[in-house]
Amino acid sequence: MSGGCGWGFSISASCPPTPSRTAPTSGYTRRSRPGPSSRPAGRSRPSSGPSTPSAPRTNEERPHETLGGRPPGTLYRSSPRAYPEHPPPLDYPGHFLVKRVTNAGTFRLKHRLVFIANALKQHPIGLEEVADGIWSIYFGRVLLARLDERDYILRD
Repeated sequence: MSGGCGWGFSISASCPPTPSRTAPTSGYTRRSRPGPSSRPAGRSRPSSGPSTPSAPRTNEERPHETLGGRPPGTLYRSSPRAYPEHPPPLDYPGHFLVKRVTNAGTFRLKHRLVFIANALKQHPIGLEEVADGIWSIYFGRVLLARLDERDYILRD
């Protein structure tokens, strides 16, 4: 016997059926999604958010039950406060060691890589040595954690 079910050897005279040796079965048919013609009249797909073309209609024309029949756009007021395009840079005192958090949420301290937080990617953090080998880690004026150089574990 040759071929052995495709492996080059034979264990038995019969090989289990494989898709290439059998005729296609009609037991499974793939169902396709219903097209726009099969959707009931008057029903449309739900809006995916404010970026859709129907958002202005929703906010400015359609009445809202909890707003007393008024559209949400009639109640919107822009903020009188002027917001800067970018927040001011963080400044740390001169005795702080300033490190930039990487895209992986880590920073280096004495040749060791320490994970701090993904939310701080590309932001500067300040490290202040408060005792021998004990560092306080700040983001602006907020104390995030303390780091012990002996085990490199962040603590509250």
